[in-house]
Amino acid sequence: MTIDVRNKLVDAHVHVHSPDIERYPLAPGFTRDDLWYPSMTPNDYARYGRRYGKVRANLVQPTWYGLDHSYIIDCIASAPDQYVGTGVVPAVSDVALPPPDRAMLRLSERGIRAFRIRGRSARADFGMGARWMDSPDYDAMFETAADHGLVLSFLIGPDDLPEIDRMCSRYPDTRVVIDHVAGIRVRGGRVNAEHIEALCRLARHREVTVKLGPFHVLSEQDPPYLDVLLMLRWVIDAFGPERCMWETDVGGPVPMSEPEGVYAATVGLVLEHADFLSDGDKKHILYKTAESVFFGGEDYVSRAIRTTTSGLSFAALFTSADTSYASIAASSYGVRTLPSAAGSSTLPSSQKSSASRGRMTGILSWMDRSRSLAEVVMMVHEGMTSPCGSRHVSQRPAKAKGSPERMTILMGIRCCRPIFCHS
Repeated sequence: MTIDVRNKLVDAHVHVHSPDIERYPLAPGFTRDDLWYPSMTPNDYARYGRRYGKVRANLVQPTWYGLDHSYIIDCIASAPDQYVGTGVVPAVSDVALPPPDRAMLRLSERGIRAFRIRGRSARADFGMGARWMDSPDYDAMFETAADHGLVLSFLIGPDDLPEIDRMCSRYPDTRVVIDHVAGIRVRGGRVNAEHIEALCRLARHREVTVKLGPFHVLSEQDPPYLDVLLMLRWVIDAFGPERCMWETDVGGPVPMSEPEGVYAATVGLVLEHADFLSDGDKKHILYKTAESVFFGGEDYVSRAIRTTTSGLSFAALFTSADTSYASIAASSYGVRTLPSAAGSSTLPSSQKSSASRGRMTGILSWMDRSRSLAEVVMMVHEGMTSPCGSRHVSQRPAKAKGSPERMTILMGIRCCRPIFCHS
């Protein structure tokens, strides 16, 4: 069966800029000669993938606008159902800037859902050594992202992976995205196994997601880029398709030789050549994962969370698109305490849901690894307000400014036995 992706694709990584440098001036020091393309507007991008209809996209702030996000904010405002953004908020700088956590929240009000961080290998050397995020400002960014359902997106090389591992261990509820498969490429017909293994070790952190692409850069071959498949399989096997998402990097530094054809080849590699993937896997990689990460789609928390307690997996949560907040609790024995506005939560924020209208009913039944037990929880939550109008709302009401007016857990079932009833 061939899946239909027309009007469904979500490109996790696109750079856009305007040819009108009077209206959208370049940062001081940049000129037109620095631009990789004379123009890369959303309309220019649409021509690359026009055979696929309407493609949603995550617009990544280009270098030459510096910290001025006006252009991608205007693009998002013109079609908020089609575009979201990844912005730039420096945590470390030699000039005085606003605190990064406050800047993140301000930008999130304008459709910027993710914030790009350059690894030590991709930035100036600030003399911080291997622990290049050992700074209170990075701590603030991780905390803010977790509290407000935002994303930290990393432009890194393989040598930067241990530091991300360290920070994800400290902040397990922060959603992290690894751009461009951590810069790992096929070279000399081979992939560096140590680099791939280092990347795959991050799969133990349930909130880490990987962008797969750009295939025309990762590969040494012409389309259909079959030499990339082994690397893709390795990564997808580690993270699962629910935490992998397709990207093209259109507008990036390596142009597509024949834009429409190369674009189609990147889709075709997943659709037609990755025969180790099911149709459901392909849907996740080509649109569902990015939809959930960036647009707050209904699959945001429907993935299976492979965390265990006393040998049994926690349930994940399947939510409807009409969701503002959700949490789910299940343990091997007894009851887990649910969060309240006055107390801290013991639940991981991976179980927070996404959308903005403040009313939800979520149901999930997920078998544990023995495939012999099911955990089902239904819940109703009303009256959740977001502190900044964003789709993702904090799992931890005590830290976020939004708080639930009412939460009622209707039912908890494990092996056909009630676990709890809490209101």
